[in-house]
Amino acid sequence: MEGTGTGTKERLTSEHWKWIGTSILTYTFDLYDLFTILLVTPFISELFFPSSVPVLSLVGTYASFGIAFVTRPFGAAHFGILGDRIGRRRAIIYGALGLMVTATALAALPTYAMVGVLAPALLITVRLVEGYFVGGLAAGSHTIGPENVPERYRGLVGGLIWTTAGIAYLIAAAWFLLTAIMYPGSAYLAWGWRVMFLSGLFPLIVILFVTYAVRESELWSTAKRRAKEALPPLRTIWHRYRRQFAFAAMITGGWAFSYYLTQGLFPSFLTFVNHLGKTEVGYVMMLAAVGMMLGPMAGGELSQHIGRKWLSLMGGILNIAISVPLFLMLPGARTFATAAPYVFIISFLSGFGSGMVVAYLNESYPTLIRATGVAFTWNVAFAVGGMAPTIATAVMASMGGIAAFPRVMALLTGFIGAWIVAVSLAAPETKGFL
Repeated sequence: MEGTGTGTKERLTSEHWKWIGTSILTYTFDLYDLFTILLVTPFISELFFPSSVPVLSLVGTYASFGIAFVTRPFGAAHFGILGDRIGRRRAIIYGALGLMVTATALAALPTYAMVGVLAPALLITVRLVEGYFVGGLAAGSHTIGPENVPERYRGLVGGLIWTTAGIAYLIAAAWFLLTAIMYPGSAYLAWGWRVMFLSGLFPLIVILFVTYAVRESELWSTAKRRAKEALPPLRTIWHRYRRQFAFAAMITGGWAFSYYLTQGLFPSFLTFVNHLGKTEVGYVMMLAAVGMMLGPMAGGELSQHIGRKWLSLMGGILNIAISVPLFLMLPGARTFATAAPYVFIISFLSGFGSGMVVAYLNESYPTLIRATGVAFTWNVAFAVGGMAPTIATAVMASMGGIAAFPRVMALLTGFIGAWIVAVSLAAPETKGFL
């Protein structure tokens, strides 16, 4: 078992905060890019996948969102190996550069009315390339902070990294709200969504910060100096850490599915079931982002006291007991004031149990294969969990369309909650092992 490296000290230094900041900043803009397409999907689905049946347009657009998860494990393997061999910093810089280029390219895509079937083909192609770089960023963002902080703070820092999903959603929802106000009505279909995607330039902030303000991971640097030979990361994981990979992937996949099921489909749910306007949806999703920020922080810190697996188990039970009935009650809320409490509670619970995931992943692999192990596990799990919106809309179409939306959400929330409970019970505890 490895030592804790810099984790032997019980206070956070300025260097620790820079590593934590790097993890948070990188993952914020990693996820921000994904959320922009989720927020605009209800309004641009007809531009790329025109259909006389609205739910089929949604299925097509959500599929273009989900397709990016196919290439994420490949990016994770490539950049993970880079992160283990040449350092976490350079893996982050190279990944952020690729993400910036591909995310901004979405703003220049032609619509179906302009080029016909070439439009959805181009959208899917850009999303595939984008997914490759998104997958690669996790090699640095999910390791450089957690592996270097003192043990006492690892759960909280891991929760903070998942919390960045809420931060990213808050930024994306605010930007969506601003573009909706700037380009009302039909103007949004012409220019508003393009301005939304131009914010793909934001990862430039990550590149500049990491390049000029952050040192390489101390734990990785020390382990690299002491290593007699370089381990082949993927082969080592397969031969020595298959069991750890299996449990880590199943837990992470469960919480990823829970997250994308709720946050990925709330904009469409609020639009088609609750009949809220773009501005109201924007406000509600900003509140949902706050719930997603608070949930993982609370869960991550609690996992430091009760253990990673028990926190995950508790989160799964709470989703079954509370979120399932709330989804069945939500259709009756037809205003911001009535819908907001439901959305906030569901969002909080969809992230609460996930607060242990990042710490659990870091504690499952040794330092010299950690970037590959964490990134590959994370992205394999998210390749499955990220298909939640696509699966839900496909099930919804088979059950009668939009009218089945609440039942589908309750059914899938209950199913994934039961999955999380079962896997968490069987999984080993990792707290204290790094």
